[in-house]
Amino acid sequence: MSDFTLRDWFSVGFGVMIGAMTLFGWRRYWRHEIAVFDRPAQWFPWGDAVWRGMVRTFPSVGAIVFGWTLAFVALKLGPAANWPAAVGLAYWALALLLYVPGFVLFFTVAFLSWPMFLIPPHLRHQPGIFAEWGADLRRRWRRRSSDHTNS
Repeated sequence: MSDFTLRDWFSVGFGVMIGAMTLFGWRRYWRHEIAVFDRPAQWFPWGDAVWRGMVRTFPSVGAIVFGWTLAFVALKLGPAANWPAAVGLAYWALALLLYVPGFVLFFTVAFLSWPMFLIPPHLRHQPGIFAEWGADLRRRWRRRSSDHTNS
C-alpha cells in the first residue's frame, strides 16, 4: 500500500467518478432528458462529425474508464497486497473484459454507428464519422469538378 501515491489515489478517484457519473446519468441520457450534448461545444476543435460520434459513444466510455480503473488498481495494489494469484488473475480478467470490448465498441459506435442497440434511440439516425467524412469528401470533389468544367 505504501507504493500508492497521492497521484495514484487521484487517478483512481477520477476513474471512479467518471464511471459513477456515466452509470448514474445513463438512464437520463438514454431517454434524451439531457440536451447539453445536442450541439457541439464551442471549445471542441475536431468538428461536428467527431462531436456526434463522441456523443454516441457515451455508454461505452463508462465501461472503458471503469475497466481502466480496475486494471490500474490491480497493477498498483496487487503486488503490495500479496493477493493470491487467483484473485489477481480474476481482477485482471474482469478489467480486460470491461476494457477491451468497451474500447472496440467505442470505435465501432463512433466511426460506423454500429451496433445500433448500444446507440441511444434519439441518435440512431446519425451516420458514423466515416460516412460523414466520405459524404463531405464527395461533396467537395463534385464542387471542385463542377468549378473546373464551368471555367
